[in-house]
Amino acid sequence: MIPRRRYNIEAGFFNDALTGRLAPSRMRAFVPRFEAALAASLGGRHSVQATGSGRKALATLLDTLGIPKGSTIMIPAYTLGDIGPFLGRLGYRWITCDVDPGRPVMTAATVLDAWPSGGDVKCVLATHLFGIPADVPAIAKAVEPFHATVIEDCAQAHGARLHGRPVGSFSDIAVFSTMFGKHLSILGSTMGPHADYVTVMQLLFKGRLKAVIGAQYALEDIHAAHRALEAGAYFGKIVLTVG
Repeated sequence: MIPRRRYNIEAGFFNDALTGRLAPSRMRAFVPRFEAALAASLGGRHSVQATGSGRKALATLLDTLGIPKGSTIMIPAYTLGDIGPFLGRLGYRWITCDVDPGRPVMTAATVLDAWPSGGDVKCVLATHLFGIPADVPAIAKAVEPFHATVIEDCAQAHGARLHGRPVGSFSDIAVFSTMFGKHLSILGSTMGPHADYVTVMQLLFKGRLKAVIGAQYALEDIHAAHRALEAGAYFGKIVLTVG
């Protein structure tokens, strides 16, 4: 299994906690609003329950779905390095399937190629990665004859869409994560103090500073955007659009 996580911690992540702005009373008021906003972003057909972590959410989902301990869960070979051992600690077995050569996500074909003959695979964790959605409807259709449950792992794909719908809305159940390593960076790696950022944004809104945009890509086409960036195909910013 190929791990794909690297921590990138900045002091600013802890400002609210260190300055007392993240008081427990504010958090208690914030959580219901967050749950409602996330449910609305998924089309309003799903309810949202916040937990303390993505791992806690996954464990809760598996327990709620009644996935028997000792049964097998299929995960992509390119994913969080600890996800397999974590499932093992919960009492499950786990196997991996390959990802598409051109996109770092599992497909219906790679799932079926890895499906064990006579295997007790009860669940498939369909992981959307780097904003690139896995084709969950195709995967669900492929495993339907085996009566396996499909869980969408949307921890790395907030805002991504497939067939015009947001990820997390295709299966009966999905897991998201808002850990600091999960969000997309929109400020870049050379941004200075917050005051400089405010000044730059004011100049942009007043039209006194114009960004040079070389190309725009949808979030789900981020792999193509990376290839264009590496090839030096454009002069100016390469912009990702969400929604």
